[in-house]
Amino acid sequence: MKQADLILKNATCLLPNQSESELVQEVCDVVVKDQKIIALGSSADFSAKETVDLKGLVLSAGLID
Repeated sequence: MKQADLILKNATCLLPNQSESELVQEVCDVVVKDQKIIALGSSADFSAKETVDLKGLVLSAGLID
């Protein structure tokens, strides 16, 4: 099993679709090591020092209103 620093589980992630013209909502896990995202999707292959359940919360990168 691969080691990470942080796993954010069950987040509703806003991800670009294939054309990147709109965002798609998908429940996913985010795996972080050394302050960098190393996996997005399933965290089944990872263990971490800290795990945070984000069920019901939205996670997105760099949205500007």
